[in-house]
Amino acid sequence: MKWTFRYAICLILVTTFTVLSDENRFNDAFLYRCENPEQPSSASFLKHFSPHMLEYAVDIDFVVKQTGVCTSLLIALIEQQSGLIRQQTKLRKPWVKPFGELSEKFGFIAQLVDVAKKLRELKNRSYSGYLPAHEKMAYLFNVELPKGTPKRLLQDDKRFDFQILYRDMFMVEYRPMTYLHSSDFGLQQDLLLRGWQFRQNLVRSLFAIAR
Repeated sequence: MKWTFRYAICLILVTTFTVLSDENRFNDAFLYRCENPEQPSSASFLKHFSPHMLEYAVDIDFVVKQTGVCTSLLIALIEQQSGLIRQQTKLRKPWVKPFGELSEKFGFIAQLVDVAKKLRELKNRSYSGYLPAHEKMAYLFNVELPKGTPKRLLQDDKRFDFQILYRDMFMVEYRPMTYLHSSDFGLQQDLLLRGWQFRQNLVRSLFAIAR
């Protein structure tokens, strides 16, 4: 009888903790909604769900600030392309190419900067309503591909899979047309990103040698 009572109490406590955790995650998700003009730091999300990625939070936040790309979009793309967010790995390739084939660059920061700048450019081009069928990230935008585009290039499967992944990670729907905040992107931001990328790569190389 006592064992049954203790088991019931433990079950209630576990259930309560799970519900509270889900509620906190749900509340936090609204902060990461892409339509929010002020994007939150990626640190809180990575600390809770991906502690092995926490050291890159400062890089993600800086790039988001300079390009206006949505924080949750970049995090979801990393998970979609390399699986680094949900699973730590000692394999070299995911860390060198966290965004996979979305960028031809090598290295976490290099790919992060490259993909964010591409997304910014594609977002501006998507206002016309069209994007090239061969564009790898066309599935992230609500655009019509040119008439006659083969079905294999429509990227419907990629769009559907990404929407499911994004909803599972952030508990909100991905809205392709509203993930940029109002900051302008020009030569100043580009130079800041280049300087930041060089500095961060240099610092990490020195730490690697010291180890």
